[in-house]
Amino acid sequence: MSPINALSHSLSDIRAMQNADPDIKTALNWVAHAQRPSRRKLQGASQCLRKLWTVFNHLSIIDGLLCHSVCCPLTKRVWERARQFCYWPSMYRDIKEWCEQCKACQTRRSPVPAQRAPMGGSLSVRPFERVAMDILELPATSKGNRYVLVVEDYFTKFVNLYPLPNQSAQTVAHCLFEDYVLLHGIPETLHSDQGRQFEAEVVQTLCCFLNIKKTRTTPYHPQSDGMVERFNRTLIDQLAKTLLTYGGEWDEYVKHVAFAYNTTTHSSTRFTPFFLTHGREARVPADVLLRSRALDSQLSVSHAEFVSSLLTKLNSAFSSARMHSEAAHDRQKLYHDVGLRHRPYDVGAMVWLHNPVESRMKLAPHWTGPYKIVQVMDSCGELGLTYRIVNPFDAGKRAQVVHYNRVRPYTLPVSSLSQIRTPSDVQDSQSESIPLGSEVSGEAKSVLCLTRSVRLRSLSQVLVRLGEFVDLLVI
Repeated sequence: MSPINALSHSLSDIRAMQNADPDIKTALNWVAHAQRPSRRKLQGASQCLRKLWTVFNHLSIIDGLLCHSVCCPLTKRVWERARQFCYWPSMYRDIKEWCEQCKACQTRRSPVPAQRAPMGGSLSVRPFERVAMDILELPATSKGNRYVLVVEDYFTKFVNLYPLPNQSAQTVAHCLFEDYVLLHGIPETLHSDQGRQFEAEVVQTLCCFLNIKKTRTTPYHPQSDGMVERFNRTLIDQLAKTLLTYGGEWDEYVKHVAFAYNTTTHSSTRFTPFFLTHGREARVPADVLLRSRALDSQLSVSHAEFVSSLLTKLNSAFSSARMHSEAAHDRQKLYHDVGLRHRPYDVGAMVWLHNPVESRMKLAPHWTGPYKIVQVMDSCGELGLTYRIVNPFDAGKRAQVVHYNRVRPYTLPVSSLSQIRTPSDVQDSQSESIPLGSEVSGEAKSVLCLTRSVRLRSLSQVLVRLGEFVDLLVI
């Protein structure tokens, strides 16, 4: 096989030569069925066919021709090179759109920070209405502990920390029931990420038996459980400071850190988590050392009077905590939503999916797909935050529920192309054309002038015909 000059042959001639070549015909079949064979099936294949297999993601079929697009340079560079061969109205805009359709460039494009969903979230109105939990991994200690189970109430912000030797579902379920439920009672809703230890059958059975509503975050989107994620940062910071000051191991201090956090006024509620949970302030070492007058001055009252007074104080505190929490949420949402662009997707839209695991590999694509949106799911009373997507090319794969921040629009390539006119056709035509003029630099070249009726639908054929600009796989 040998290269040919694409401009000296008609499209039908090139199509016939490709179909006559066994390697290119095999690659045409791969692309037509959108299936790349495994490497093991290439045993005994020619070197040319192996090369086509390597660049499979860059192959496309345009008007029956197998084409290999080079890595798209900047639009200006493409335009500078293409205008040496041809010209048509709105040429720069059409080339820009064509460059944006490059699949390889789309998969490597970094996420756009401003293109994200507005801040959502739901506010709890009473203690233990909604509880979040998470697993934090820390260095192994001499006692065998390596993980911390963090459980925090959304309303009171009360935190419980439990060192664990492992994060198996049985260990998590046992700790949740024996240490948390038997201390605070059964929460109404339990929220977590999609870790296997939280989605296992034993945890689901426990929630079903105790009539706990189990909810979860979308994959690779920890912001859906932002309260616990924020506390994890606080916990790591406080443990690091404590170890630097006193030494020892972290599992010796987790209870102390939790107590200090629960007895400190929270910025969102303006109350201590301990007070909103127990109806009284904890007696801390400072009260013992300073002999707090407030504690000494409390008068003896009957149980009925104490309960009545406690209910009055708690009702007032809960109302105030709800008001301050709503104000804090509105303030955080205002800061979060500054400058963002949220354009919800419709059902049927094609999108890329951000893959955080593969994107950590330097040469791996940042985005996978394309995927098709089959359902716009309601999240926290707002539409356009979570979506159910499927792979339209693989019916065997399960649908995924993803957050808006993990998807971006997929630019569809030009699928239908109209007839393009050769230089000889333009000379014989009586229709209006616009010459390139004096902008052509360097030695004189044959310029293809296109009529105004030729638009983006013909662009791919124009670029295919430019043998130096797009590589036709006729080897």
